[in-house]
Amino acid sequence: MLNRAFGEPYALNSGYWEVMAWGALFGALLGSIAMLLVWSSSEVTKLYMTYGSAFGSGKPIWALYAALAGLFCGATRVFLGLPTSVVLANLIEELRTQEVEEKYPIAVILMGYVTQLGSLSLGPEAYLATLGAGPASWISRKTGRSEEIRSINMLSGVGAGIGGLLNTPLLAALLVLEIGQIPRHRASLVNASVTWASIISFAIYFTVRGNTFLSIYILPTFEFEAWQLPAAMLLGIISAFFTPLVIFITVVFKSVPAQIESKLVHSKIKSQVFTFLYPGVIGAVVGLFGWWQPLLLGSGAEELGAILDSYQSNVIGVPELCALLFGKVIVFGLSLSGGFIGGNFFPLLFIGGVLGILFNVVTGWPLGFTFSCMFAGIAGSIVDAPFTLALLSSLTVNLSAPQTASVFAAAITAHVVNAGLGLISQIVILDMKVMANAKALWKQVTQAAKIPKDSDVDRKSDVDGQDEREGATGIPELGSSSDTLQI
Repeated sequence: MLNRAFGEPYALNSGYWEVMAWGALFGALLGSIAMLLVWSSSEVTKLYMTYGSAFGSGKPIWALYAALAGLFCGATRVFLGLPTSVVLANLIEELRTQEVEEKYPIAVILMGYVTQLGSLSLGPEAYLATLGAGPASWISRKTGRSEEIRSINMLSGVGAGIGGLLNTPLLAALLVLEIGQIPRHRASLVNASVTWASIISFAIYFTVRGNTFLSIYILPTFEFEAWQLPAAMLLGIISAFFTPLVIFITVVFKSVPAQIESKLVHSKIKSQVFTFLYPGVIGAVVGLFGWWQPLLLGSGAEELGAILDSYQSNVIGVPELCALLFGKVIVFGLSLSGGFIGGNFFPLLFIGGVLGILFNVVTGWPLGFTFSCMFAGIAGSIVDAPFTLALLSSLTVNLSAPQTASVFAAAITAHVVNAGLGLISQIVILDMKVMANAKALWKQVTQAAKIPKDSDVDRKSDVDGQDEREGATGIPELGSSSDTLQI
C-alpha cells in the first residue's frame, strides 16, 4: 500500500546520498564564491555610483567606467575568437537541456563580473548560473559520474550560484524545477539536491550580508477584494501586449552587431577591431544614459526600491516614471547587444515594477496590487516560470495569502497570452534569424581560423537546436516566448 502511494523509498538508495553530498558541496563552495562576487561588485560600484532620482544627477565619468567594462569584454572575445553577437550564457537554455558550456567558464564569469562592475543594465544571474553549473558539470565528468548524476549536479550548481539572489532559496529551486523539464523518475533527486544546494548558498549569503540581492519592498497595505482577480487578469493582458515592444527593441539592437560582423567576416583584422571596440562604444552610450538618469544603470533590483521610495514621497511623477520605463527598455536592449554577459531577469522585473507604479497613478488601484501584478506579469509573459515569478512577486512585496491569488492570475494570464497564444511569435522568428546569422558567422570564423568544428561554443545560444526545430518550410518551430531573450 505504501509503495503504491509513495513509490520506492528513495532515501535508502546510496545514489540519493551521493547527490545530496554533491549538492551540499556545491552549495557551500560555489555559493560562497557567488556571494563574494556579488558582494565585491556591489561594494566597488558604491565607490562611484550614487542612486539619486533626479534627472541629470549622474556623472559623465560613469560613461568611461562602462566603456572600460565593454573594452574588457571586447578584448576577451577577441582573445577567444568570439564575435560580439555570439551568446555565451543562457540560463533558460542551460536549465532546459541540463547542459552548460564548459570550455570558457572562466571567461564567462570574468566578463559577467566586469559587466556588473560597469553597471550595465543586466542582472548577475546569467554568469552566476554558469559559475555554479560549469564547475559542477566539469567535476562530475572528471570524477566519472554517470550522465544522470552529472545532469543533477549541474542543476544543483545553478541553485548554488543563484541561491542568494532571491529572497528565499525556495525560489531558486522552483525556478530550476519549473524550467528544467525534469523527468518524473528523476524529480525527487533533483528536488532534494537543488533545494539543498540553494538553502546552503542562501544561508551563506544571508549570514554574511544580512540580506539578499533582491530585497523586500515596503508598500502600503491593502485589503484583498474579489474585483482584484479580473483586474489582475486585465493587468496580465496589458503586460503581455507591452512585452513585444521590449523584445522588438532588443532584437533591433542585437541585429546591429550581427549585420556588421557578417560584412567583416572576410577581414580578420577589421573583425577583431570591431569585436574589441563595439562593446566599449555600447558601454559608453549606456553610461551616458546613466549620467542623464542614474536609476537606469545596474540590474534594477536596488534601483527599483529607490524609485518606489521617491514615488511614495512625491518626488517623481508620471513624466519621470515614463522616462524611466522607456529609458530602461533602451539601455536594457543596448546592454544585451553589446557582447556583455548578464541576464534579463532583474531588468524585466524593473520594467514591470515601474509599469505597475504607472498603473497605480492611472487607475487609483492600490499600489501593492498594481505593482505586484505587473512585477510578475512582464517577466512572466517571457520566461517559462510564471509560478516562480508570481511567488517571487508576492514575497517581494510581502503579500498576504489571499492577495497572492491576484498575482498568480496576472502572471499566468500574461504567459498564456504571449507563449500560449503566440502573440510575439513573429518577433521570436525574427530574433531566431538574428541568432542564426550569428551562428553561421561563428562557423565561418572558426573555419577560416582552421579551428575544429567541435569547438563551436554557441550551442548554448538562443538558436541551440535550431536544425532540429526547423520544419519542412525552414521556419523554426516556436516553443515558448522565453527563446527570445538571453537570461
